[in-house]
Amino acid sequence: AVFNIAFEVYIMFLSFIISGLPFAISKMVAESNSRGEYSKTHRIVKISTILLVCIGIVGSVALYFGSPFFALAMKEEKAIYAIQMIAPSIFFVALGTAYKSYYQGVSNMIPTALSQVTEAIVKLAAGYYLAVLFLNYGVEKTAGGAIMGVTAGEIIATAILMIMYFYGRDKKYVKSEKSDTAEILKELMSIALPLLCASVVANAINVADTTLVRSRLLDGGFSSDEARFLRTYRFSSACRNTCNIGCKHTPCNSRSDSRKQHKKSTNRDRYRNTSCGYAFNALCGYNVLDE
Repeated sequence: AVFNIAFEVYIMFLSFIISGLPFAISKMVAESNSRGEYSKTHRIVKISTILLVCIGIVGSVALYFGSPFFALAMKEEKAIYAIQMIAPSIFFVALGTAYKSYYQGVSNMIPTALSQVTEAIVKLAAGYYLAVLFLNYGVEKTAGGAIMGVTAGEIIATAILMIMYFYGRDKKYVKSEKSDTAEILKELMSIALPLLCASVVANAINVADTTLVRSRLLDGGFSSDEARFLRTYRFSSACRNTCNIGCKHTPCNSRSDSRKQHKKSTNRDRYRNTSCGYAFNALCGYNVLDE
């Protein structure tokens, strides 16, 4: 339960700082790539990487040193160490986001799939090993060790994406004519900010829900451990990722629009229907598992 609290803080914090940027990057990459502006495509990736690195550094530092505040806000003091151990993941997730978005924009999901499979394996292996290693040091250290597996997985996943990008890109376009940095940043922000605002509202509601539920359980006479278990069992955040599936067809639509193929709506409809189908199947799966 301490692990879940720390991971939930991490997810909420991550959503606050980078929401909207992956969508914006993939959309811009898809448009520029479809027009044959390959130098601009790599320029977008470069500018996005610099921006996300700065955001990642600030986010990791803020989460690490703000861990006591976040743990107390979630009514779980034992989660401080675990939050500190997962804080570096913010930087590596932010760094990898630019490359994931690039590959989504060019409709090459092999690097992303490879990095995610490797991340899951490393996360499981490292988390299990470190949890066992710190088992005799109390709940706080055990949860911290387990959640360090998340950080290790993100490091490996980001490294895979960066290696595949730098070895797979066409170098003749990297140092070609440069697009205006201010123009690219302006377009990025114009797409990302509305999504960021929506994410802030959604996550603020989730934070309030988490805090209020745990507070009411404690006020109702449950012990700290019982409230922790009941809150974790009843209110799982696993299904939230399902909501992201519907956005994955957007780069395909962007490529079509940038080529002025407005009449060819068949592909867009197919992408939308496929996304909705995946989301519906996932929701059915969650419902069956919940039973």
